[in-house]
Amino acid sequence: MKLTKSERMELQRQSSARNVRADVARHARLILLVAEDFTWAEIRT
Repeated sequence: MKLTKSERMELQRQSSARNVRADVARHARLILLVAEDFTWAEIRT
């Protein structure tokens, strides 16, 4: 998965923000990991 610089920045902001819902932050972190070529198996561990 390829992310633009602005998409990556927004996902990083969402993943570390204290004022977003936990599921939104978790989803942002998962997208960032997939974009870094982690497999679902690697992410689960």
